[in-house]
Amino acid sequence: MTLNSKYPLALLATLIIPTLIFAGQAPSVMQRGGLVIERGRTVKDAVVADGDLAVRGRVEGSVFVVNGDALIEDDGTVGGNVTVVGGNVSLSQRAAVQGSVTVFSGLARVEGEARVLGDTRSIEDLSTLTDEKLSVISEYLIFERVTPAGDFPFSELSEMDLSRCGLRPAGTDVPRKLDLYRLGKVLPPEDSIKEARELEFRAKNIRVKVLAIKVAGQAEAEEVWESIREGREEKATNSVHNSLGDGAHWFFRSKGSCVGAWTRGEYIFVVIARHDKENLKEEEWKDLELIRDAAVMELKRGLLAKEALVRTTEEMGVRPSQTP
Repeated sequence: MTLNSKYPLALLATLIIPTLIFAGQAPSVMQRGGLVIERGRTVKDAVVADGDLAVRGRVEGSVFVVNGDALIEDDGTVGGNVTVVGGNVSLSQRAAVQGSVTVFSGLARVEGEARVLGDTRSIEDLSTLTDEKLSVISEYLIFERVTPAGDFPFSELSEMDLSRCGLRPAGTDVPRKLDLYRLGKVLPPEDSIKEARELEFRAKNIRVKVLAIKVAGQAEAEEVWESIREGREEKATNSVHNSLGDGAHWFFRSKGSCVGAWTRGEYIFVVIARHDKENLKEEEWKDLELIRDAAVMELKRGLLAKEALVRTTEEMGVRPSQTP
């Protein structure tokens, strides 16, 4: 996860973005509000916003908490890093962290026999980490990375309706490249795209683009994802990127556009809301983000509905293409 506040971007990116991958199949947990990993329970990564996290069992990957405290209790273990923004970290007796412990705008306390194999850093004076920036992290840190289930009909994405945002359909396309408006174009590896669909919506001063892409495999999706981020992250503001758990997602502002994107498995989705002006006032940015987020939610609703349909029909022994 990265919050781009134009302060310690390189430091935050180094500490938070990397995700340790382990062979285990334990699920990741991302939750708003307090969370307890009980003794005997194992998860891959644990991400918590606006609440405290207590680890009594095992986290195979990394821990990230914003607006809350992280407590690694006796015999609790974390295989990766522990990072807390706007809270404190406490390691009780016999707790173990195999990575580093980093606290932004808080304190780190390590008791007696607790073990931290990496560095332990507490960065208390973080003047640019305002309440507004903390709220940006907490808002976009937790995000369900929905992807289609089964044989998803991409053509049905054209059924998206954004009229409640004052937007009208302005065309669809089957792209071979990702046109991100003023942010430039991304060219996926040749022959890697299996299916793709691009929708555009317009209002008086605003355009919204929705891109849905399925590539040849997860490795190809990760390559395309890095191509999307390459050269853009340092230009972004209000940027929150979370690569913990299954896949990754990224929300940010840049050049009069606000973007929400996510990848999971072999799928990539990008939603861009663009204003005719590049330099916007804060209230204009917030209005644009409301439109972007409404489009993201509309896309997610459609994906979840299709996923439920596919699962139901598969349970009944009927292929989705046979449903009326």
